[in-house]
Amino acid sequence: TPYSTSLKNVEESINAYDNTIKITDAVFDQFVKQLKSFGFLDNTIIIYTSDHGQAFNEKGTFTHGSHVWQEILHVPLLVHLPQVITQNLATSKYNNFIRNQSSITSHEDLLPTIFDLFDCKIPEYLNGKSLFSQIPERDIYSSTISNRYSVISTKDKSKRIIQNLHND
Repeated sequence: TPYSTSLKNVEESINAYDNTIKITDAVFDQFVKQLKSFGFLDNTIIIYTSDHGQAFNEKGTFTHGSHVWQEILHVPLLVHLPQVITQNLATSKYNNFIRNQSSITSHEDLLPTIFDLFDCKIPEYLNGKSLFSQIPERDIYSSTISNRYSVISTKDKSKRIIQNLHND
């Protein structure tokens, strides 16, 4: 990672991170333009997300993987559904999808969403919920790579229950 964990280099790290986002945005834009120029965008589903955010000393920590702060857990989820798909979606599925934009969701929801989009049976062993379904109010569990900390994001979005699993 090109980001420093030194307090004196916070500005440089933020600048490097912002530049990475700008480059990623430009590449993604080129990708979408290429799809459009080849005539593929009108029948292509695009799902874009990230695995984690990045901390820059907001709470005394840098990088990611060691804590479960909002800066690390909150990631983008962009979904492009072409008109050919949205026209054929049941109204209830489309309305649920729009309603769920403000719900607490998880990466666990991606695969059930894709299965549901194609009207495939969602395997029972998947824990997530389709974003095309009515997602019940629920808590979401997250943990660090080392499982040192865990967090439960509560269904009302007002609380985060953070637990140090090693009691240090």
